[in-house]
Order: sequence, then C-alpha cells, then structure tokens
Amino acid sequence: MCSVLGVSRSGLYAKRRRPTPSKREAANRRLTEHIRRIHRESRGTYGSPRVHAELALSLRVSWSSAP
Repeated sequence: MCSVLGVSRSGLYAKRRRPTPSKREAANRRLTEHIRRIHRESRGTYGSPRVHAELALSLRVSWSSAP
C-alpha cells in the first residue's frame, strides 16, 4: 500500500501514531478551506491575485474584530 501511495512505511506508521493533527496541519487545513470557499463563492472566476486580496481582506477584518 505504501508504494502505491508513494510514502515510506515508517512515515505512514508515524502518521498513524499521532492522535491528532499538529497545530500546523490544522492551520493549513483551515486556510485551505478558506481559500476554496473564496474561489467557490467567486464561481471559479477569481485567480490567485484576487483570491489573495480577498483572503488578506477577510483576515484583516477577522483579526481587527478579535477581542
């Protein structure tokens, strides 16, 4: 199975031993979901520059409204 997925056996077992995703993995997953939402809401018309601008704007708004 590892050769089909292109991963090492030790890497697969190390990943399986981790009980939860790391903080970095969780943050990357949230960011990816946010980027996909922006792209989906634009009906696929926004390219990377516009997605980046929307992402920066939404993060600025969410950070400035944080307590």
